[in-house]
Amino acid sequence: MNTRALLPLAMLLTAALSQNEISNLAIRRPKSVGEQCSIITRPSDFRLSITRSMDETGHWTAQVQLNQGENLRQSDESRPWQVDLKQTTKRCGLYKSAQIVATLTEPCATSPPSIPPEYELFPGVGYYKFHETPKTWDEARKICEEEGAYLAIVNSKKESQIFQNLLSSATTYRDFLLLGFHDRFVEGEFVTIFGKPLGSTGFIRWHENEPNNDGDEDCGSMYPDGGLNDLPCSQKQPFICEREI
Repeated sequence: MNTRALLPLAMLLTAALSQNEISNLAIRRPKSVGEQCSIITRPSDFRLSITRSMDETGHWTAQVQLNQGENLRQSDESRPWQVDLKQTTKRCGLYKSAQIVATLTEPCATSPPSIPPEYELFPGVGYYKFHETPKTWDEARKICEEEGAYLAIVNSKKESQIFQNLLSSATTYRDFLLLGFHDRFVEGEFVTIFGKPLGSTGFIRWHENEPNNDGDEDCGSMYPDGGLNDLPCSQKQPFICEREI
């Protein structure tokens, strides 16, 4: 575990200060005997901004925001940091100053989520499990969710090639591979199982003359050559469940 002082990525700290404290807020270093009450400044990789307001009880509240500079190391924003905030108030003649010290503790590296059996890791892409036993689109989606995964979505040419290779390994059904998109809501407007437009996936390559909605085809699939296709949701085909890295 690494502890760093004042190392936020884009964090928001809120402290209740008096009006005088807000007016004279500064980061100071300890003064030696006889040293004057001057603010000591030095180049910093941080920007400090304060927004203050008065609440219904007449107390002033200061919102202190610290922003990271370009020279600081990027960190994993997916896990929360532990924040310890200490405030001290000092008087120097007629003036009052406040010192705020924030200590952020970087979270421990967590172990990757446990992956169910039979999932294969493709480095830099994801974890996949090929289900050769044909299922309907809804059955396939449910099975993936029960495994803590989701019906696979193509996001890149590399991922498309992985799916083609998996489908080619099938010993029985090789016509199509069910994928996690559909146009059940509005005909012709394909969305992923997460409700996002299919165009947002980053990779679309429809098979020739597809989609064509031939016979009420509302669910997504893929030809063995990687071309996308729409087919009846009741049609049983092999499928892939996906877990992200």
